[in-house]
Amino acid sequence: MTVHELEIWQKLTAESKTNLEARIKFDNIIKNKMSKGFKSLRGRTILLDVPKRKESSIQLSAKDEEIIMQEAVKMWNKLTVFAVGDKVEEVSVGDLVYVRTSALNMEVVERIDIDGEVKLVLNEGDVVIIW
Repeated sequence: MTVHELEIWQKLTAESKTNLEARIKFDNIIKNKMSKGFKSLRGRTILLDVPKRKESSIQLSAKDEEIIMQEAVKMWNKLTVFAVGDKVEEVSVGDLVYVRTSALNMEVVERIDIDGEVKLVLNEGDVVIIW
């Protein structure tokens, strides 16, 4: 067990009502971690899931899609953490977080496609609230 996994385990046992509940949550986190499609995430980097948009039957141009995405970003209050770097201290996989709006500027935020899903690449310091 790595130091990071031990910290996750300690956090889960403190938050859970029983050890069984903590074990189930821990196993799910580890299973998700192993199925991410990459070996490791470095530093204080976090990957966030991009909330799914409802599919439209209207065909939009790439420019219109980008405009809609920029407007949607303003309403992203709780984003799910997909992965955390090896130096991240306070945020864990599966946490819901609020990120500074300026960090979500779609013109400059890094995006990466992992197994067909777009993830946002941010720094742990961009997280303002952990729910």
